[in-house]
Amino acid sequence: MASNDETSETRREQILEAALKVFDHQGLYETRMSDIAEEAGLSKGTLYWYFDSKEDLIVSLLDKIVASHLETLERLLHAEGAVEERLLTFASSDVVTVELQGLPLALSYEVYAWALRHDESRTSIKRYFDEAHEILTEFVRQGMERGELRAGDPESSALQLIALNEGLQQLQALYGEEMSWNEFMTQALQTVIKALK
Repeated sequence: MASNDETSETRREQILEAALKVFDHQGLYETRMSDIAEEAGLSKGTLYWYFDSKEDLIVSLLDKIVASHLETLERLLHAEGAVEERLLTFASSDVVTVELQGLPLALSYEVYAWALRHDESRTSIKRYFDEAHEILTEFVRQGMERGELRAGDPESSALQLIALNEGLQQLQALYGEEMSWNEFMTQALQTVIKALK
């Protein structure tokens, strides 16, 4: 028999899946909590038992989605092999494409717009970028300590990698299938690494 904690976690996952589906179909601003409750097959009261507000739900969804991204990056940081090889593995992996993290590209940019007006969401996104920046800084620092990359400012280089990633994802959101994010990210990352050697 499942414990209350397991049941609660299962219910939260059910709500988050329903929310993602409704947000993708209707957009963040048009979606009401009652729409999510209906999609999840729950009463509105039950939904509010698990999430205090739509923003609380959005933040929980963001936290869930970016966790796999950070876990993969952290795992590769501690893996064997040259820094360049591990970063290229990350750039070409499915986990870094926004759609396969579970957040469609169009919705991901709507989330950014939402975050500009909602402090809790903005804090969640900034926390993600801060953690990604720390891990990528450590990647660059590793490369410098091993002599794979020339000495420089690892924090600045890591920020450039983040900006590169975000810019290419924005272009993919605009151009859709005309642009292969993985291909362009791999090429761009090779150019940056070459400059750092």
